Amino acid sequence: MIFKLLLLFISIFAERYVVELSGEAEVEKLQQLGLTVKKAKFENFYFVEKSRGRSKRDAESLEEILAREKDVLDFDLEEPLIRTKRGEERILTDRKYGRRPAMRRVSRVNEETEIIPNSFTEGPVDLLEQETLSPYTYPLYDSSTFPPDDQSSCTQHCDNIADLYEQVLCIYTANCSPNGDYSTSSVDTTENEYWPRPPLEQVHNTSLFNDPSFKNQWRIGRHNIEAAWKKGYTGKGVKVVVADDGLERTHHDLEPNYSPEISTDLNGNDSDPSPEIFDKFNGNKCPICTDSNSWMCDRRNCPNHGTKCAGIIAAKANNNECIVGVAHEANIGGIRMLDGTIRDETEADALTHRQDLVDIYSNSWGPDDTGYMMDGPRVLGSAALAQGTRDGRGGKGSIFVWGSGNGAGRGDDCGADGYAGSMYTITFAAATHFGQPPSYSEKCSAVMSTIYSNTGDNGLAGATEICTTSINNTCEQDFGGTSAVAPFGAGIIALGLQANPSLSWRDVQHIVVRSSKKSIESSGHHFRLDERKVNWQQNDAGFWTSESFGFGLLDALKFIETAERWPSVIGEQRHCKLDWPPKNTPYNATGEFDKDPRRRPREEFTAKTTHLFVTDHMSDCPFFLEHVVVSVKIRYPYKRGNLKIELRSPRDKVVSTLLDYRPNDEAANIGLKSQQNRHLNGWKMSSVQFWGEQPRGAWILSIKERQKLPRKRFANHGTHQNGDPKREIISWSLDLYGTHEQPPVNL
Repeated sequence: MIFKLLLLFISIFAERYVVELSGEAEVEKLQQLGLTVKKAKFENFYFVEKSRGRSKRDAESLEEILAREKDVLDFDLEEPLIRTKRGEERILTDRKYGRRPAMRRVSRVNEETEIIPNSFTEGPVDLLEQETLSPYTYPLYDSSTFPPDDQSSCTQHCDNIADLYEQVLCIYTANCSPNGDYSTSSVDTTENEYWPRPPLEQVHNTSLFNDPSFKNQWRIGRHNIEAAWKKGYTGKGVKVVVADDGLERTHHDLEPNYSPEISTDLNGNDSDPSPEIFDKFNGNKCPICTDSNSWMCDRRNCPNHGTKCAGIIAAKANNNECIVGVAHEANIGGIRMLDGTIRDETEADALTHRQDLVDIYSNSWGPDDTGYMMDGPRVLGSAALAQGTRDGRGGKGSIFVWGSGNGAGRGDDCGADGYAGSMYTITFAAATHFGQPPSYSEKCSAVMSTIYSNTGDNGLAGATEICTTSINNTCEQDFGGTSAVAPFGAGIIALGLQANPSLSWRDVQHIVVRSSKKSIESSGHHFRLDERKVNWQQNDAGFWTSESFGFGLLDALKFIETAERWPSVIGEQRHCKLDWPPKNTPYNATGEFDKDPRRRPREEFTAKTTHLFVTDHMSDCPFFLEHVVVSVKIRYPYKRGNLKIELRSPRDKVVSTLLDYRPNDEAANIGLKSQQNRHLNGWKMSSVQFWGEQPRGAWILSIKERQKLPRKRFANHGTHQNGDPKREIISWSLDLYGTHEQPPVNL
């Protein structure tokens, strides 16, 4: 009996891999090796595990067998992907040497209250010092100043204003110079400049609808949403689904637009996406908090995240309930997939659910934003994104929207997030209402556009929190982070799809690029993003771009006007791939890092530079770029967070930071298949910063390194003859995507 139970236990917890094969002929070969092979939902993808009848003498692991087979294109262990909720303490083991626990998916709200693991704060930890932010606050918007009555005192004319709000705003817009004199020039931007912060101003028409919290939706007036509504676009006929922890379909502000045909529950295996608000002990995870019970009211595990995202997209207008959604006549659906055990197959099912009907998938989740994890879609998840853009919406391609992540305060970078870094997704970053990067919003070269979100500091944090729908038919103003950014962007895209339903997924990306600017005119005001601390670069096609904000603030009016005039067909997508080290090269290419020529370590130095050349005879390469995807394999026996990866194009106008320094990442290697890093084909990173450029010429990949290196750590990763651990780039590849024909320029 005990032996049978042991066999049952082993069979339940037996290793099972998700495998991509080159063809069906390879299936029979794996079966001859004594493996059980089952078909997955995508073509050429299979679940593989050891058969029970396999010889006990064969101690070779399944991973070793798959790695040996040449026709196995990719494989990954099927393991639980566990997400954490806002404020939940991380229980992390084996942190010292980079071993990670089960993978996590986190909802992307602002996690300022998160408890940091003890390994981050106790003992001699080799971390990089965080950059101290300047106290300077960038102007909210450009405002025509007025001269004071008394030129000798710049702000004297503000003293007699009784209303405190108006008085502070008066002082702010007076444009005083540091010595108190009135100045008509722009605000001085010296490092030690302190300027009074204005209160949050509502610039939209708050009486447009009777919804009680519409007056608090300050972002509406900053993205030209009202102007889009006045043209008659409300998202009608567009279907948007929120993949999250559930959707309260009976909420009075969501029920009129709820669409059951695009909704499902992958955690509960039924069609109702309603969240489970009671735990297994029948405890209420979403209690109603009042002044009398606030000391014991715990809502940290309340599955209200998806309901909040859905309200931002499609809350009904003018029904005297809560708020108004950006696309308040769009059909909204929910996919409950984050409120239980998540596997690769779960994510793939969510991203392909009813892809014949769903237009936009809004995703406000991703790998844990701790700053030491490199993860993204696994084998099936990657296949789902590729298939969705190929087959979704009747061949026009599904639109996948993501937030860049909330780990910036912990040194994280969305170059380490395979969802935000995928060429198939539209990644939005956040900006404070001052136009600065929030403390939480991650940056990387894959960020395409920016949406305003909450401040995330102690200044006007309460006033800038996002108001939206919540569990138990409530309306709350406590949302934020990049969780609130993705659904807002999805709502704007829904307005554009109503204006032009024939847009493909590539069309939408082109229009996002052309509709995002450093500054926009909205509601009679001029809003602009920080040009002082943010590294803005203009590429050879004329687009301004940055890792923090992408191409800039998304203008809803510009988006729909461009969509209206967008041609029915743009050029076919072209793709070419180059590999380093190049084959048949006349010289011996080596990837070993250079040593720092100085005796004492410095802030950073270029450890390795390599080149790939795109020539005129490479006919498959595009003439006009869209996405540039780089895949790297780097052997690095120290903290991989000490490395920065940069890419230069032949035009030499932009230095694109694919992956920035990540001080908390203490794991070794990037893109090598190991127990800690499941990246068989290297770690992929993408850049949109070369959009529109011509690719012919030399592409330069630079690896920069900083901080003192520990001695002889991870000695089993290869050593030099003198005994020092080897640091080298083993290989990297460059994938160029674009068109032969020039896309529309001025629309």
